[in-house]
Amino acid sequence: MYQPLTEDEILIFKRKRAIKRRAFLFLCYVLTHFIFLALLLSLVALLRHTDSFYYNQLVRDRFSVDLGSVTKLEDIYRWLNTVLVPLVHNDPNPAFLPDSSSKILGLPLLRQVRARPGDKLCLPASFAQTSMGREIHCHPNYGTDPEDTRSYSRLWNKVLKRPEDKNTNGFTYKAPGKIWGYVSHGLLHTYGSGGYAFYFFPEQQPFNSTVRLRELQSSEWLDEKTWAVILELTTFNPDVSLFCSISVVFEASQLGVVNTSLSVYSFSLADFDRETSAEIYLYVAILIFFLAYVVDEGYIIMQERASYVRSVYNLLNFALKCIFTVLLVLFLRKHFLATGMIRFYLSHPEDFIPFHAVSQVDHAMRIILGFLLFLTILKTLRYSRVFYDVRLAQRAIQAALPGICHMALVASVYFFVFMVIGSLVFGQHEWNYSNLVHATQTVFSYCVPRLPGVWSTRVELQ
Repeated sequence: MYQPLTEDEILIFKRKRAIKRRAFLFLCYVLTHFIFLALLLSLVALLRHTDSFYYNQLVRDRFSVDLGSVTKLEDIYRWLNTVLVPLVHNDPNPAFLPDSSSKILGLPLLRQVRARPGDKLCLPASFAQTSMGREIHCHPNYGTDPEDTRSYSRLWNKVLKRPEDKNTNGFTYKAPGKIWGYVSHGLLHTYGSGGYAFYFFPEQQPFNSTVRLRELQSSEWLDEKTWAVILELTTFNPDVSLFCSISVVFEASQLGVVNTSLSVYSFSLADFDRETSAEIYLYVAILIFFLAYVVDEGYIIMQERASYVRSVYNLLNFALKCIFTVLLVLFLRKHFLATGMIRFYLSHPEDFIPFHAVSQVDHAMRIILGFLLFLTILKTLRYSRVFYDVRLAQRAIQAALPGICHMALVASVYFFVFMVIGSLVFGQHEWNYSNLVHATQTVFSYCVPRLPGVWSTRVELQ
């Protein structure tokens, strides 16, 4: 005989159904989480860090020859003639680096960033009125004093209209790019993409560059107004499908010493050809996950409303989605930049191609990808709480967290004390303590046994 369910049985049935529903949702979230993590790891594998490392080392070894011997402006001409010209001009294979399959894309660019003409008062007015004070001239400061942007004839003595010919004998200012803008990092400052341009022509004979460099030197292209000389070029290795943006920066310091720095960065471009590459399916899958994540997060925000911000898990999810959005924006930015530059190179092979802008976007994209991977792996801890031992470990850490914070505060105070004392006492004589950044690195290396005890000592005047 049929008997209706009691109220307790109905409650038990509803509770079991809710548990099954929550278990199903939990398994779906775990499955999608690990699929998304696998997609991110696949994207990391496509960046090919190992090939990039060896390619960077190869290029760095070529361009760092005798770079440390450049200590004054005149040494720059010697380095260009003895090191750069043989690298750029390869008789057996023009436009290729010697003994390499790396092709130089476009024209290598040498540009000078300099101060606007004019004397700078750097002494007190009472002292400047003396005969010795009138003989002293201070070097202009980059970022404070105005930059020179006018075009000149030889010897910087006559203003000309800006010519278009790259073989001109005058000193032509190349304005910074508005669409393909980028920056060049030196030891002292960060410079824009403008400057007085000098181009190398790899397809021509080395004698052409040697003669033109000699004319530059005789025309006093480098003088006391020079702030920085920046060499920029990009190579492409078809064997590993890697681009490499190269920047050599010579900076004139206030002490009269030229500081040199070499920046090498390799990157690859996405292959969207469905017939030859499976990358496009990975990108489509990542895009689908992004859209699903955005819809899911929007639904959760609408459901929870004000209580959404009270959950640490919700904030972690929101940060993950925001970083994911930034990653996609940078990826699209890199793709459209590279596509435009490749089209420009195919139509204008005899011009400088600023692939450095693409490399900087790629560098930012890798940093964002690292943070996204960090948060994604951190999110795995929530799903691992189904195990009792994990929950027990988390409770133990939470109980000890106040003591850990207090110990971290004490360690930070001691760390700051050692850093400041090291910088003040040894800063004038040791490179490891020459500024607060180097002092921080040195003290940290002493605190972590796995790191070298002392950073490589270099005597450089800045």
